[in-house]
Amino acid sequence: MHPIALSLALILWAWSLTKTSVANSTLMHYLVPLFVMLGGWLIWDRRFENKFILGMAIAMAGAGILGVSDLEEANGQLIGDLAALLSAVFFALYTLLVEQLRTQLTSSAIMTWCSGTSSLLLLPIVIFTEDRLFPYSVSGWLSVISLAGICQVLGLGLYGYCLNKLSSGFVSLCDLLVPVLSALEAWAIFSENINGATSIGFVVILLGAYLALSSKSAIKV
Repeated sequence: MHPIALSLALILWAWSLTKTSVANSTLMHYLVPLFVMLGGWLIWDRRFENKFILGMAIAMAGAGILGVSDLEEANGQLIGDLAALLSAVFFALYTLLVEQLRTQLTSSAIMTWCSGTSSLLLLPIVIFTEDRLFPYSVSGWLSVISLAGICQVLGLGLYGYCLNKLSSGFVSLCDLLVPVLSALEAWAIFSENINGATSIGFVVILLGAYLALSSKSAIKV
């Protein structure tokens, strides 16, 4: 089930980027922690400490500041926004399912099954929607290999490992740090400017993540 959830999340997110702005699509994905928390409550009757909920709310508010600053020049379309929203729902479902599987399987086993099954599920879509299946340049191959090795193997592998030590709510909350790290990397590598609203959003996200981590709901015992 979790490979299907991940495949649907990736398909919908990629498709949403063709129908709406990157800012709109990213803003919808900031809702993943909320869906994870709601899913844990509805499916497994999970309870969260008030301090954790407050930290999550603060972090999501910080993400909202980042999103609003990006939306100032973005004109999205409803169908693309809905696709991104559904993608966030399926990624939240994937997170919850992997958390349950970590009680029975290792992160490497989960990653192997998930990556293999997802590849088979996505292959027909790629064949029918794209003109070319494989890259035709060295830089293209390097990009694909980097995505597979860093994002897929290392990224999802560590994601699954963390879900055995930390709650799914906190792990998904850490996803909100992605735009913070991306902006810092862009500043260091490409000398991109970081405006005032973005800086405020960074601080708010870090504050929320700290509050959530310091609560009893973040660490599994």
